[in-house]
Amino acid sequence: MSRNGFAAPFILLLSLVLVAPASGQIQKGLVAGWNQSDWDYEIPGSSDDFFQAKNGYCFGVWAGDRFRGNFGWRADLLYTRKGAKSVQRGTDETGADQGDFDSFFNVDYLEIPALATFTIPTRGKFRPVLYLGPAVAFQVSSKLDVQYPSGVKYTYSDSDDLEDTSSPDFSLILAGGVDIDAGTTVVNVQVRYVRGLTEVYQATKNQTLSIMAGIGI
Repeated sequence: MSRNGFAAPFILLLSLVLVAPASGQIQKGLVAGWNQSDWDYEIPGSSDDFFQAKNGYCFGVWAGDRFRGNFGWRADLLYTRKGAKSVQRGTDETGADQGDFDSFFNVDYLEIPALATFTIPTRGKFRPVLYLGPAVAFQVSSKLDVQYPSGVKYTYSDSDDLEDTSSPDFSLILAGGVDIDAGTTVVNVQVRYVRGLTEVYQATKNQTLSIMAGIGI
């Protein structure tokens, strides 16, 4: 499905979360964060990794509740950028060194985590929370962006669609964070590790470290 194909249901669900009244103890809110993503792939016959980690982002909505004691659940709807980068040394037709060529493999997903939560009992405004559960991510777009060394120019495009990516991507999430009571709302900060279980590009799997902050609404 194209980026435009996902835009309408994403905006609709976001609108419903924002305007629908919470029932019972269900909380809902907004979340955004920074990703460091990588593809786990070693060059055949070598112990060197071909891909390196790169920066990305995520943002979306969440809802959650406690259902027994300190146990509960949380569901997210996230737009998240994953992928990786590779760095290769370039030479011209004479063999002269041209410097590093950075290739960014940017793959955007609509990701839906379904997490079990455990809130560690504490007194005061700060409550540590642990998260564990699966997620499924549907690809929205995939692009290859190449950054050339200063002064180096080519006639072909340095940004193009990335071929041979697959979707959906199934993953497992492990996270830890803290809920902070802030008057009539709650602020949540967490560090989330997302381990891909599906080969998404040439036998590679996503692995992502996210630092996220959210607020109840």
